[in-house]
Amino acid sequence: MVKTPKVFCELPSSRPEDVCSERRVTLSIAWQDPKAIDAGLQSQLASSLVTDRGLPREAREEADVLQLQDLLSSFSSVVDLGGSVARGRDVLPKSTFHYHVRFADSSLEGNDLLVTSENILDDEFAMFIFSHVPPADRSEKLLGLRIRDLPKNKYGFSALVLAPKDYHSEFKGRLDKKRERLVLCLPIHRCEFSGDESIEDFYVLRREVVPTLNWEREICPKTVLRFDNPKTRGGTRDSGVFAKYATVLHEVDNLSGVPKGFVEIGNYRKQVIEILSPREDEFLLIRDRKDENREAADKETLLQKVRAFLVQPS
Repeated sequence: MVKTPKVFCELPSSRPEDVCSERRVTLSIAWQDPKAIDAGLQSQLASSLVTDRGLPREAREEADVLQLQDLLSSFSSVVDLGGSVARGRDVLPKSTFHYHVRFADSSLEGNDLLVTSENILDDEFAMFIFSHVPPADRSEKLLGLRIRDLPKNKYGFSALVLAPKDYHSEFKGRLDKKRERLVLCLPIHRCEFSGDESIEDFYVLRREVVPTLNWEREICPKTVLRFDNPKTRGGTRDSGVFAKYATVLHEVDNLSGVPKGFVEIGNYRKQVIEILSPREDEFLLIRDRKDENREAADKETLLQKVRAFLVQPS
């Protein structure tokens, strides 16, 4: 019979002591000597004991799971923060991007979690985000976006978007083989995303409307804008376009006193309001495309209602 030894962690580990203190390894390598003494077996096993995550190196490479060594070879100023979390950064002329990675659990089915921020280094908040990713979201392979609630925090975010690899480009071009289970965790204000965006729409919203890596941003509500203005000859396609709030304000200004024009606005809950202006500085607001839900308002009151419509809680 082949002797099966007890194996102790020989490298520093960020795993809890009850996980790391002792593991039993079942050997399946043909070259081991059943008559070897314990010391010999320990030597033969040296190549199988590698990381602080309790998996043989070969198994981890087969699974293409991120390791601390990957960060060390790809980023600058890499720090092991413990608890299976490490941090690295990219320093560019105008911005520094900080990456916090929570490595997957020992199961090969686990997700690697990534928190990225621009020009803000905050280990505590990154750990806070990791701690509020539900266990199922850490273990199940994500096929689309998921939104989870966040408790009160220093940046005022109310939710968390979990984005699997196809919805972001983090680590592309340098760790492509290790991205399969890389989930980007973005703290958000709830009104900024619906949670069912397509891959293309998610990229567009992040690029053009919501600067998701800036944790000190103002609230940037998801806004679908559709308008037609015969006076300015401006307009959008029938499906509308994603727009910043400043663009909405600009088109409301342009609409004043244009009776044949309109501005239609959709929010993250897929609700719709329409704005008409029969006379200069006079406006009508119609909710859900129902004429009976028509409200007259001056410009100041109108803008207050538009803002409330866009940023309302879920």
